[in-house]
Amino acid sequence: MFASAGGRLPLMPRPEQATAFALSAPAHDLRAVPDWQRLSAWMSQAWLPLLETNRYDLGIPPVNLEMDPEHWLPDLIVKAGVLANELMLALDMEEVFPYLGAGSALDQLDDTLRKAAGGRPRRNHLKQWQQLDRAGLAGAWQVTVDMIEARLVWHG
Repeated sequence: MFASAGGRLPLMPRPEQATAFALSAPAHDLRAVPDWQRLSAWMSQAWLPLLETNRYDLGIPPVNLEMDPEHWLPDLIVKAGVLANELMLALDMEEVFPYLGAGSALDQLDDTLRKAAGGRPRRNHLKQWQQLDRAGLAGAWQVTVDMIEARLVWHG
């Protein structure tokens, strides 16, 4: 869930700033969630640690995909793809669908990378990845990142 407003997503450097925004801003998409009152009460008492597992850099996959597949970080690319998909849906970004939607090159890449996720890629994975259009995939990722970043509003 995101506290997007007017098709834009405000981002803050600290979780407590995001919580304060969600609880104090007069209009954002979270307010339409059933039981918003209960959720907001829970949010006011919650604490989200700022851990590496809570951080994502959507700019890493395009750079990583330009490298030789032997140096790819499949888990990172898959997690970034999940976040990008969630942002695409939350912000109703139809313009991103050709890049991330079902059947797109990045969707097929996601399927391919998930086969090796959680472990070290095997030789057959690397062989398959070598045949991919790395420049095209990196370019599609970068376009996706640029479109998402155009919808973000940085605070703090």
